[in-house]
Amino acid sequence: MRIRVLLLWLTLTLAVLANDRSLTGVGGTLVATQGEHPSVRMVSEQVKLEVGPRLVFGTAEFIFENQGPATKVLMGFPEGGHGDIDPHAYGNKSAFYSFASWVDGEKVSCKREIVQLRMDQIYEAHWVKEVAFAAGQRRTVRVAYVAPVGTVAGGMRDAEYHFTGGNWAGDVAQSKLEIRILPAGFKVVDSTSGLKSDGQRLNYARSDWEAEELVSVVYTPGKAGLLPDSMNTPLTDADLRGKSARELTLMRNEIFARYGRAFKDPQLKEYFESQNWYRVFDGYRDSMVSPVETANAQKIADYQNKKNLNW
Repeated sequence: MRIRVLLLWLTLTLAVLANDRSLTGVGGTLVATQGEHPSVRMVSEQVKLEVGPRLVFGTAEFIFENQGPATKVLMGFPEGGHGDIDPHAYGNKSAFYSFASWVDGEKVSCKREIVQLRMDQIYEAHWVKEVAFAAGQRRTVRVAYVAPVGTVAGGMRDAEYHFTGGNWAGDVAQSKLEIRILPAGFKVVDSTSGLKSDGQRLNYARSDWEAEELVSVVYTPGKAGLLPDSMNTPLTDADLRGKSARELTLMRNEIFARYGRAFKDPQLKEYFESQNWYRVFDGYRDSMVSPVETANAQKIADYQNKKNLNW
């Protein structure tokens, strides 16, 4: 009886934590923005999410086939968010830090259009482009985006992808999702049924289906670097006392490295490029860094200047 009660308590706890989250910039399957399309079918989609300490790098490749006469279709790539957020904050700005799309290898422009802003902490937008098809033509559409990692109560993280391809003609022959979480050492707390791990990656695959499902994984991040908890924990002098000038400089710059800042200093560049969780993001900007981490970086800089520990 004790075991059954404990399992019930754990289940309820997970349910509560799963709702106490903040996710913005969740991507999804391309949709036909004017209802179900009568002739264009999505043949396949292959999605990869590389989830780092602060950023999600998402890429998706879709193959479409026009099974009817020549046509043009408006395609929208979903961007959404839910949880402890103000949806109206994303009416005029994107949660994506970057977004790009290509058709048959040629880069195309997209227009962001709001679909819904709801008072219950949900928003949805589409990145829309027009794609022309000749009769019987197959075309490859690719997207790439960078978004913030979702956060969950208790220091956990959340990564999601929303399969939303049900409004294309027929079923989707094959959908594949691969999620790679960095740094290593993460522990899955809760995930969508069917999301399987091979020890390094989480994989999800479906075939001959409507491609309508939200796939999610809640996990405890692995520990790596000198300041793995800098996102939520303000630093004190006690945290810095006894550190060398080099250690303090690496700690300060690690805060920005987690968001993909590139470094010109050869020693910093060499150090961070040796970290398996580090990835340069060309669109990096200081405004991406959280207020707590910005204050921590300033705290370290002030301490270094006060103690003459610059490196």
